[in-house]
Amino acid sequence: MKLYKYVHPDRIDILLNAVIRFSQAEAWNDPYEFQPYYQDHIVKNPLKLLHEFSKIVIDYTDNGTVPSLEQIENYEKERTRITNNDIYKYLNKKIIALSLTEERDNLLMWSHYTNSHSGFVIELNTDTDFFNSNDRYLYKVKYGKDRPNVKTNEFGTLVVELVNLITENKAVPTARLKELSKVFKKSLDWSYEKEWRLITLTENANNFKSFEDNLNTLYLGSDHYERLYIALLQLPLETISAIYVGARASFNLKRKLYLLTKYNHLYSHIKIMTTSIDDKEFKLNHREMKDLDVLKLAELKLDVNKITKWQRLTNPYLNNYYNEIADIKKLNPTSDKGTQK
Repeated sequence: MKLYKYVHPDRIDILLNAVIRFSQAEAWNDPYEFQPYYQDHIVKNPLKLLHEFSKIVIDYTDNGTVPSLEQIENYEKERTRITNNDIYKYLNKKIIALSLTEERDNLLMWSHYTNSHSGFVIELNTDTDFFNSNDRYLYKVKYGKDRPNVKTNEFGTLVVELVNLITENKAVPTARLKELSKVFKKSLDWSYEKEWRLITLTENANNFKSFEDNLNTLYLGSDHYERLYIALLQLPLETISAIYVGARASFNLKRKLYLLTKYNHLYSHIKIMTTSIDDKEFKLNHREMKDLDVLKLAELKLDVNKITKWQRLTNPYLNNYYNEIADIKKLNPTSDKGTQK
């Protein structure tokens, strides 16, 4: 199966560095993400808890009244009771996801996610190891009119079970995946996206260790910093089968993508497809990019491998072209390079 990622033109760094961002729920554009309806929700009142604790202390200090076991148990039960907010914070801190789609030519998504058709769409092959490791799970997003309905403890148990299975690198049973897919349902308004999600844990990100160190030493657990955290995971280049370049993409973006696949063997398997709007219908047309699309007339007649050092010294244009290709040939993405926003 092929899935697609719509990206801004700046996200060429996905290819150059072979890393891609997985995002936490608070970074997504739908505020309902990971927030089902809790049918048994009761707001935890910290002031009420403080009052109950103060009453126990005052009764003991003023009257010598020792609190009963029932009083202590009731207080502790309320103090440690899990709420919907606790579950959301846990999910947002532990789970990150890559949002993908079945559709390559959705006009709305081209407009929303590629900077009005000036970016590109990455075609990913789901038969590769990137999608088939036990430390991540792929599921199809469901859509509906009503928010999913859960009970707090049952949903909390399901979430913890999911995190534990990923941590232990164990497969999630099919039945549990179906439950999760129902719970992580989205509004019908989003159904045009035909979304799939690849989820994993924050700690599996390449840069998690540096984030965790900063969080512990500099930011003292700041929720604000957690929301800004950009989790990057290695994206093996063999996972990418094609790039569809937007109809409004710049010449420089087209050229860089094309030369990358033409002159660097690590990218040679990736097809670069150019996009144009149809003359008659509201649809997009694609064809494989060619030399004529991105090379200047003088470059078409050149064999870059035969440009001599003397030619480079005497002709700045030839020298720039030669250096451009030389830089592309040297490119060898590693797991510790690159940042994305």
